[in-house]
Amino acid sequence: MLEFAPRVAVLTRIGWLGDALTNQLEALGFRARKCREVPNNGFSRSETVLGESTIVTPQVAAMLRQQVVVVLHLSQVRDHADYPVSVQHLDHADDLSRLEHLLMPAKPTATRSPLGRLTTRQREVLERAARGETNAEIAAALVVATGTVKRHLHDVYHALGVRGRSEAAYALRFLTEGGQSNHRAAYGAELFQSVPQRDVSRKRTG
Repeated sequence: MLEFAPRVAVLTRIGWLGDALTNQLEALGFRARKCREVPNNGFSRSETVLGESTIVTPQVAAMLRQQVVVVLHLSQVRDHADYPVSVQHLDHADDLSRLEHLLMPAKPTATRSPLGRLTTRQREVLERAARGETNAEIAAALVVATGTVKRHLHDVYHALGVRGRSEAAYALRFLTEGGQSNHRAAYGAELFQSVPQRDVSRKRTG
C-alpha cells in the first residue's frame, strides 16, 4: 500500500465487517483504518468516511466536512431522506463492489493531477530543479533571470502544495513514475510530513 493512497475511516462496531471492508478498500487502492466511534477531534478533511448508519446518523453526517461520506445500512429499514443530499448510501444487500464507484471522488484522476496546473515553462524549471540544477544553472539554460526562476519555483510549490525544492522533486517523481496507477495521491503539504527533508540539489546560487 502506497503511503499516499487516499485514506478512508471505516466506522463499525462489528469486527468481521470492519475486516471485510478494510480488505476490500485496500484491494481498491485505499488506506483504511477502523474506528468504533467518531473521534473527538473529528477526521482530516482529506479522509473519506465509510460508516454504519447506527454510527453515522443523519445528525453526525451533517457535521462531517469530508468530500465523500458513505453510509452503510445494515437493517431492513433504509431511510435515506434525513441525510444530507451529498451523502452516498450503500445498502446491506448491495454488492460491495459498488464501493469503488461511490468512493471515486476521493481518488484524484489524471485531469486533477497537480502537474496539469503547471505551465510548460514551470514544468521545465521543476524538472531541471529535480535533476539537481541550481537556480543560476536553470536561468542560464533557459536564458532568463535568476529571479524569474525563483518566481517559477514559488508558483510550482504553490500548485503542488509542497514546502520546498525537495518535496517538489519527490512529487514530480511520484506522479511521473507511479502516478499513473490507481494509487495517485491527493496532494497537500500534510502528505509530505514523512518525506525526508533532503535537498536534492547542489548548493544553490542566486
